[in-house]
Amino acid sequence: MKRLHISIACTFLFYIGLAAQQNLVLQYQYDVAGNRVSRAAVEVQPPMMSLQLMAHGGEVAVTPTVTTDIVTIITTLDPERTAMTYTLSNLQGCVLGQGVIADRQTTLALSQWPSGPYLLTVRSAQKTESFKVVKQ
Repeated sequence: MKRLHISIACTFLFYIGLAAQQNLVLQYQYDVAGNRVSRAAVEVQPPMMSLQLMAHGGEVAVTPTVTTDIVTIITTLDPERTAMTYTLSNLQGCVLGQGVIADRQTTLALSQWPSGPYLLTVRSAQKTESFKVVKQ
């Protein structure tokens, strides 16, 4: 009985660790009576997660917000019809970089900046959104 509990705990911890490393989401299916009939681990890519968050009313998402180098700005707006710009600044307000968003996905490299928190501001004609980005 003790071995069964240890085995179940190890399996559970394995799935939790696997999900944390690979952006896995566990999906369950149930029958009409409410009994679970299947379980599947589905990998979700970070931009896909951001698009799911944007479905709740956001027009712009930044992923990942904690990074070692690359940050991607994803927008649901058409950049050809809506002028959009971004500004990267430190928390003291010093502007470190600016640019125009020309595609639905724009990649920024933070490799030239030291580790620490930054503020990424995305402006369009409709609104301005700010995102905290941490470089490790």
